[in-house]
Amino acid sequence: MEKALDYNKLEDGTYKRSILLLYQKLIKLLPHYFTEQQIGIIKHTYFTEVVFNMDEHNMLENAVSELVEKLHIHVLYASREESGKIYKVVAYSTPVEDEMFVIYLSSTNYGIIDSMTVFFFDSLETMYYQLLSERKRKPRLQKDILEQESYAETLSNFN
Repeated sequence: MEKALDYNKLEDGTYKRSILLLYQKLIKLLPHYFTEQQIGIIKHTYFTEVVFNMDEHNMLENAVSELVEKLHIHVLYASREESGKIYKVVAYSTPVEDEMFVIYLSSTNYGIIDSMTVFFFDSLETMYYQLLSERKRKPRLQKDILEQESYAETLSNFN
């Protein structure tokens, strides 16, 4: 079941703390990508989805590099298909209390992006299951994979 809400109407708890913490980090550490904005959320059964809009169009590869450097996220995989027209990146936080999220960045315009979708989780198991599901969705052709994390690396981030 999906339910659209304003962040301020979300009841206090793990999701609200997680969203606020990431939102504050984005504004503080990546101000050239993100500024203050109204946070709309979509509540799903097992996670909460938020789309953070960027101030302007940006190159996906640059944004990912800065997210990795400043937020210390892990890239599950990055792919490029159709001669570089379509890009997709799935990345995630090191799962600790109030910081369990998966980041989705995608472009159908040669790597240009203007938003970032984030799924927030309140369960370690649910987050791990989501990453396993994403791993199955990655492109099958090795030539389309720009970067990928091994199962062992992913598992070690959950210890």
